[in-house]
Amino acid sequence: MATEQTQPVSSSFSPLGDVLVIPKSAYRPIKKCLYCNSIYINDINCEACGRSLVYDPVGIPFGGKSYFAIKERYVESFPLVLRYFPNFEDKNSEAGKSYVRKLKKRLFDLLDYFTYREYFYDDKSLEERKIFFTECKFIIDELIAYNEAPKTMQLLIEKKSHGIILEELTYYIELEEKAHQEMKMKKKNLFIGNFLMASIVMATIILAAIKFYPV
Repeated sequence: MATEQTQPVSSSFSPLGDVLVIPKSAYRPIKKCLYCNSIYINDINCEACGRSLVYDPVGIPFGGKSYFAIKERYVESFPLVLRYFPNFEDKNSEAGKSYVRKLKKRLFDLLDYFTYREYFYDDKSLEERKIFFTECKFIIDELIAYNEAPKTMQLLIEKKSHGIILEELTYYIELEEKAHQEMKMKKKNLFIGNFLMASIVMATIILAAIKFYPV
């Protein structure tokens, strides 16, 4: 009785016959939205969330969109006197309020960068993430210096971030608030001390003048 011999079926993917070889094209990374991880994107925007994929709100470290560039442009707008004596700046002026709004927007853009996992791990290097995190701290320091309430900042950060970033920045705000209050107390005590010293000196001069004034 003759037995029927079957030949191995060769794969259409490979010229090697019975060996299945996956083409290199299959290893191409799938492009995803930086914000929602959707694969339904085109060259301009995400069809799922509608975000633009052309505009990069974060930019590069120390670039034109960074806190350092925003600060530099703001200081350059000062009159010459304020550049040399920045302590006389009116932080409640329209220019100061505009500066604070720009700092908040920059902070929100950085928090968005840290929030979306795909954006966090794939598009920026580790060194860049360290720089951006340090930039967040600079912005927090500046906002506190411009009388932004730390509690308000904490609430805003909670809405825009989560995980270790939220914990680190919240803890940093608490430390900076405490240091800021201590500095204000030191300045107040120094002012009181200088005022008392000046009062004593003036009283001494007046008493001396009365004593030696010829009657």
